[in-house]
Amino acid sequence: MSKKWLIHPVENEDVDLLKKELELNPILCQLLVQRGITDPNDAKSFLAPTFEDLIDPDQLSGLTSAVAQIQSAVDNEKLLYIACSPDLDGILSLIIFKRFFADSKVKIKQFIPHIFGPDFDFYGQALANAPEEDHLMIGFGFSPIGEETAANQIVCFNNASIEIKNQENVTFINPGDVKNKYASPELSVVGVAYKMLAAYAKNNEISEEKHQALLPYVSMGILDSNAKITGENRILVHFGNKILGENPDELLAHLVKTTRLESPVSCKSLRVKLIQFLNMPLLYSDCALLDELFMTTKVNKMEATTEKMVAYRTQFFEEMRETMPEAMRMYDRGSSITRFGLIIYNPKWAPYLAPRIANNLMEKLNRVVMVVTNNQDGKVYGYGKSYSGYDLVKHFENLDLIPNSFFGKEDQVSFSFSKQHLDPFREQFTELIQDHFNKEENQLAELCVNAPIDLKELTLDFFHSLSQFAPFGPGNISPIFQTDNVKDTGNSRLLGGDHLSMVVKQGRAPEQFGIGFGLGKFLPKIQKSKFDICYTIEEQKVNGKQSLRLNVKGIKIRTK
Repeated sequence: MSKKWLIHPVENEDVDLLKKELELNPILCQLLVQRGITDPNDAKSFLAPTFEDLIDPDQLSGLTSAVAQIQSAVDNEKLLYIACSPDLDGILSLIIFKRFFADSKVKIKQFIPHIFGPDFDFYGQALANAPEEDHLMIGFGFSPIGEETAANQIVCFNNASIEIKNQENVTFINPGDVKNKYASPELSVVGVAYKMLAAYAKNNEISEEKHQALLPYVSMGILDSNAKITGENRILVHFGNKILGENPDELLAHLVKTTRLESPVSCKSLRVKLIQFLNMPLLYSDCALLDELFMTTKVNKMEATTEKMVAYRTQFFEEMRETMPEAMRMYDRGSSITRFGLIIYNPKWAPYLAPRIANNLMEKLNRVVMVVTNNQDGKVYGYGKSYSGYDLVKHFENLDLIPNSFFGKEDQVSFSFSKQHLDPFREQFTELIQDHFNKEENQLAELCVNAPIDLKELTLDFFHSLSQFAPFGPGNISPIFQTDNVKDTGNSRLLGGDHLSMVVKQGRAPEQFGIGFGLGKFLPKIQKSKFDICYTIEEQKVNGKQSLRLNVKGIKIRTK
């Protein structure tokens, strides 16, 4: 589908005010206004966030009560029983608690459910596995299902559609609950865990450095959850990435070296390299290996653990190389395709391959994708992936399926149910997604461009100023620019069959290098005619020299 490019509108008066007060590039002022930032003081906080910009813990319903419960448990030498969802957002919430209390007498027992288990009632599983010893239960990343709850517990989750009232000795923390009116409702679960530890540290006069050193783990949890990188999430990721790039602890330094993560750390590189690497043990249901890695202080143990993780990664990509061609053949044969959605069922695929297959197909086909296979207990297991703007969780809430059949966050959902439900699932999925996208089709056909710009304005200084808008991610995406009337230098070529390596020029401006994924079909046309491009900007190092790279999102051939 050829998309219509639309320039994001702004009020010129707001842009002029910021330009006058901040003495900032007008294009950057335009980007601020597009983000709803029109006050100069708010703009300063956005461009240079500080820890003081974090919201007072008292403003988050339940957090002060939770910290008091933790304080009481520690003072009375009561066991902390921490249960978490089986993803990095949940697991890293557990890990930062364990690392924070590692040099104290606090006793912690943990429970991590199986992601490919019989159902997704993680709360029920946590209660069933609770120790007999007197304890305070802290749950991260799942919400109670039904009315039954156990006493003396804290449950942290983020779900705008769930409203649960606090009970005696039971505290629920849900930033997304609209009735709480929390100023940063997108705050991830691991962000809540961090705020709990920060408040506990302040109450006990513990140095801020102790919990701030945990911010790289917080950043990785937020990014893995695919939460919006706005509000407090953006501040936490900003400082987490900064510490990871400039002053990581011994374990993080080892992981940075192993995954070849470069500084300054961007969200994109962190996801592709380190977070993907940390997810490998989870795919193979080896949470113990990840726990062992995060809690070791011995270099030889770090090395041995990461070697096992490298082996998992090698095995995984070998399996993917064998599986993806088969997935594409099933797509070509028309396996349950609708205009905007795709369901592929193959009982022979391992469940841990489903998320990566779905991600790859979604990126390639620009469709909502469901990949379904068989689970070990005779049920089907599946993973759904959508692009930004389509909430899969709400989609599943509208399906007539058995309870506890899915777990996920907006654009990614895991699900499991009896095989007899597969055909009704196909029918309901097709009906719901078709109905939704019939209403939204016009929006899907649009590509929002933030600002027009000439190639002569693309300098390293401009990019470094633009970097103040980072970290980029959902809710704070990297700006898309449009440059018109450019020419191919004669050095553009195909890359990997379907991709386009470009070298373009405009007037007397320096040439710019770009990559257009999936745009290889345009090569013959750009060699003959001038064209317009829209793109995001990244910095790259070639032969030790810094330069810019355009990530081209679209090409329009100009007609004479």
